[in-house]
Amino acid sequence: MNKIIMILTVSAALNSQAKDLVISYSNCIQDMKCEERKLIARDQIERIRASSTLKGKSNRYRAENLLDDKLETAWCEGKPGPGYGETVTITFKKKLELGGFYFAPMFAKSFKTARQNNRVKKFSILAGGSSAQVTVDRFEHNECGPAPNNCNELVKWQAVFFPGGLKVKSLTLRIDEVEKGTKYDDSCISRLQFFPYEANRP
Repeated sequence: MNKIIMILTVSAALNSQAKDLVISYSNCIQDMKCEERKLIARDQIERIRASSTLKGKSNRYRAENLLDDKLETAWCEGKPGPGYGETVTITFKKKLELGGFYFAPMFAKSFKTARQNNRVKKFSILAGGSSAQVTVDRFEHNECGPAPNNCNELVKWQAVFFPGGLKVKSLTLRIDEVEKGTKYDDSCISRLQFFPYEANRP
């Protein structure tokens, strides 16, 4: 079984005085760091806004879907093409110290739905003048051993961590690259949950 953890340090390009944004990413396969943590309550979020939204019945693909704790719903961008450069911005009611966030870089309703729509392959985190780019693990995982004993798994729940904590009032996620869907050219993300920084947690 595979486990991928990456450490990224990216200097802020727009502000020479800004500190580097240091993060770690995990696909959460057999990774104890991804064990359930205390989450920041929904009522601590003032608003969530997207640069674009795919049109659908009853705001089906709106950004607010990211905060409904459901993998069956998603925010899907509405820009023609794969949505490179499209963003979603989360603003908290007050400055918080984040330990990281859980996310599903796809429309995670089902394996079929995730495959049909674009899956986010790379995205940037923008916060306080600093930024970091995350490269997400591949869509399919071999959980059954080497070929020919392959089987597909939809890895829905993944995580980004902020070692040492990240104090922010707002945070933006930007789509940089996608894995193309088999049917639709829409890029989607499901379920976004933030957790506070805990000094005693790895």
